[in-house]
Amino acid sequence: MEPILSLGIDIGGTNIKTCVIDDRGSVIEKDSFPTQGNRPYGVILNKIIEKSKQVMQVHKNIRRIGVGVCGPTNSDQGLLITSPILKNWRMVPISQILADKLNIPVSVDNDANVAIFGEYKYGAGKGYKNVIGFTLGTGVGGGIILDGKIYKGRHWFGGELGHMTVKTRGIQCICGNNGCLTVEASTHRITSKYSEETGYKENVQNIFELAWNKNPHALRSIDPFLEGISVGIANVLNIFDPDCIILAGGIAKAGERLLNAIEKRVKAKIFPGLNMHLKITTAELGEYSGAIGAAILAVESQT
Repeated sequence: MEPILSLGIDIGGTNIKTCVIDDRGSVIEKDSFPTQGNRPYGVILNKIIEKSKQVMQVHKNIRRIGVGVCGPTNSDQGLLITSPILKNWRMVPISQILADKLNIPVSVDNDANVAIFGEYKYGAGKGYKNVIGFTLGTGVGGGIILDGKIYKGRHWFGGELGHMTVKTRGIQCICGNNGCLTVEASTHRITSKYSEETGYKENVQNIFELAWNKNPHALRSIDPFLEGISVGIANVLNIFDPDCIILAGGIAKAGERLLNAIEKRVKAKIFPGLNMHLKITTAELGEYSGAIGAAILAVESQT
């Protein structure tokens, strides 16, 4: 008997990633295509429907679909409430639209939620019950897993860790607040600071390498990021006392030296008794963690 498969879809501001997993969480196939987020949501969803049909023609035993999307989501209704990145996506019934066209159950949740849920099930958080994750990139997302379940809040805005204030009178965020983690600890924050320091443009990975080699401009450029993310991590540690913190996204690829630098600052900000239990690690599922997590969540929602 062939295993039942699930299709995971991660709708990001730049790319849409897809993957097919079996009932043990093993990835069978993965792909990516541009979102072109300035287009109407109906056009983008039609492209997703077209892609899903192609995948389902190849893998005929796909029985469910999971979708992760950037923005607060009513997962009971499969409804995207709003999105700071996808233009004009407001109260979009993603689950209903896809399910009607594909004739298959569709689960929908926030993209960071599903990415961290995937890490909880099969990645860096496997074996724990309480896991909190930060997705680091052009912005900062977050996912909170408590007692094995995604914490979503009373009005579906729970877990928006990127919009906690980490610096008073900080940079203005697209949400309207100032000093949100998502702007203070973003890749743009690092690269723009380096450009201010030197007059040159450089990518994040190279800036980190320069910093580890004691380049003063690079050290000053990563300092706001380190301070912002350490404040954010300390906040959630003091509030939730989880088993571990997971860092996902491109910045997390900076490796062990980055973890050590963050950990040093976090230890100075949390209750002393938490230091002996502190565990900060990087994600294991890679750049397709959102699609993988969405597919895994689809499995969970049908069992």
